[in-house]
Amino acid sequence: MISPSDILQGKVLIVDDTEANVRLLERMLRDAGYVAITSTMAPEAVCELHSKNDYDLILLDLEMPSMDGFQVMEGLKEIESGGYLPVLVITAQPAHKLRALQCGAKDFISKPFDLPEVLMRIRNMLEVRLLHRQAEDLNKFKTNLVSVVSHEVGNSLAIIRIATFLLKDNIPPGWLKENQRFFDMIVTNIDGLTRATQNLLNMGRLEAGKLAINFTATDAAEILRNVIKCMELLCEKKALRVSLELPDDLQPVLADKACLTLVVSNLLSNAIKYTPENGRIVLGILAEQSRPGHYRIYVQDTGIGVSVEDRVKILSGHYRSESGKKMTMKGFGVGLSLAQQIIEAHDSSIEIEGSPGKGSRFSFLLRMSPRKTKSV
Repeated sequence: MISPSDILQGKVLIVDDTEANVRLLERMLRDAGYVAITSTMAPEAVCELHSKNDYDLILLDLEMPSMDGFQVMEGLKEIESGGYLPVLVITAQPAHKLRALQCGAKDFISKPFDLPEVLMRIRNMLEVRLLHRQAEDLNKFKTNLVSVVSHEVGNSLAIIRIATFLLKDNIPPGWLKENQRFFDMIVTNIDGLTRATQNLLNMGRLEAGKLAINFTATDAAEILRNVIKCMELLCEKKALRVSLELPDDLQPVLADKACLTLVVSNLLSNAIKYTPENGRIVLGILAEQSRPGHYRIYVQDTGIGVSVEDRVKILSGHYRSESGKKMTMKGFGVGLSLAQQIIEAHDSSIEIEGSPGKGSRFSFLLRMSPRKTKSV
């Protein structure tokens, strides 16, 4: 939590071209107990000062002759790494307040100053700013922790998988034949944990902006085939029939190949989890009639289905519907959320159709890659 002492230690920059206003605000803040106060009468210096000092609050006059406060805010937006603009504008013009808020300012104070009101607005803004910093620090810690843990667990699982197959090669054939199902259980769960930890690692990278997305002409059909092949064992264990539906004259899509593979893998894995034995799953691509130049990629199953109320929730992460809970499936619940975030980075979103007990279809749109024209 933020304490009063934390607020009084917040770094404040005062920007006003009138010396009397600057001195008044400085004195008012110091009398209230604030210590880290800087001031300038040169608006063109604000961005450089903020880059060096990372202020918790900038008291910014809007009407200055050399450079107005709106221009200053535009410059601050370019250097504010956290995306939060800690600006409290000062204005004598009521008409400027709305425009200032639209430009990113978080609050305003009016001239002539009402000192108790000014102090309260400053205190409130500093509290929000410091809470925002705490949230940023916590998010960075979480991302780093998830990255380290996922990396270590992933390495360990890779070693366990290799050791399992080496052990298999040295087991008498008769014993292995009698206990094949136990071996398959080990491999299946190792692969499931590997996918889950990789999802966590990629989620952390995506949130930290470190998951690179490179758009290239991508063969979506090849990706669907490869994903199906990788999950054949899981499908066979539940006697699931998996088919592929593709249109004629299929063009490449504009996407990141690795990210698209991850999305389709997560959607198919989800379908396998929630489709009962002897069910059917269809992966397909079709030209979207309502959006010329786009394909719809889908994964359709005959599983437990998704209610209207659950559709948004299951894409937000760490959520399982009531029907899903009854199936006691393992996992961290981030696969669909990760898939949604990746597809959003492709300027689309995952759509869910179906109803409880009648299966579901998860789909998204991708733009067709422009055809290359042959030179004559």
